[in-house]
Amino acid sequence: ARVPFVFGTYERDAAGEYNTAALVEPGRGLLAHYRKTRLFPLTEAVPAWLDGPVLRHAMPWAGHWRPGSGARVLPLRLRDGREVPVQLLICRDDVDPDLAIAAARLFNRKGLDGASLDESGASRGATKGAVYHYFDDKTELVLSCYGRAFELYERILNVAEELVVSGLDRSLTVMYLNSEAQAGDEPPLILQAGLFSLPEAPRAHFIERSQRLWELSDGMLRSGIADGSCRDCDHRMAATITAGAFMWIPKWIEQSSTCDPKSVAASIADFFAQGIVSKEAKLP
Repeated sequence: ARVPFVFGTYERDAAGEYNTAALVEPGRGLLAHYRKTRLFPLTEAVPAWLDGPVLRHAMPWAGHWRPGSGARVLPLRLRDGREVPVQLLICRDDVDPDLAIAAARLFNRKGLDGASLDESGASRGATKGAVYHYFDDKTELVLSCYGRAFELYERILNVAEELVVSGLDRSLTVMYLNSEAQAGDEPPLILQAGLFSLPEAPRAHFIERSQRLWELSDGMLRSGIADGSCRDCDHRMAATITAGAFMWIPKWIEQSSTCDPKSVAASIADFFAQGIVSKEAKLP
């Protein structure tokens, strides 16, 4: 039939491996291709701040792909000789995560009621048309922010769960990574920003995920008490307090601050450790 088709493939060069979409025509071979830009966290690529030997050992399936130069318009030749411009988009390249990142930063500081959809777009230089291309209304943007936030929170706790260390060290790992994320340039949306103002169905969904995160955090503290690394404390209250602590970081630190996220995270984790470490255990 000599009909051009698109298929997914992989490429390698001196810099690394890429997820690629290729436009191929029978008899002519490869017409054009592009390398995916926005990679899925963990499965395709690991953020630099989270990557390291410990994570690679615990999650050997984590991806090593590199972001490509992005989608471009490609020529598709029809049977009658005409060429039609097409744009190939691999999943996630058809959204703009920067809008959700900018909005989360704004919502964290002002609350959901204190920032508009237009203001969220303006904070990253996006036009009103660009904002409404991706999100129909503010609620849809907020849901996108919460989706991104919970992906990160769950990833951090799951990584800590895989570590073969004491309960204290798991808890400190969670506190450190969450604090570093909140103090960084791309903080996830904090739960205090307005989780209970969401429509009923998504509110119930995110509350359920939030409860699971709390249970994992509480479980790490309980395991620390059992293995002797944590003192015999009210682990349920400690799990609640720790979540509240790192989620208020965006309100403590100005966006223009020169504070190093790693230093902030280390200080908060150390402060937290002083309250839960047992007398017999040694702090890392």
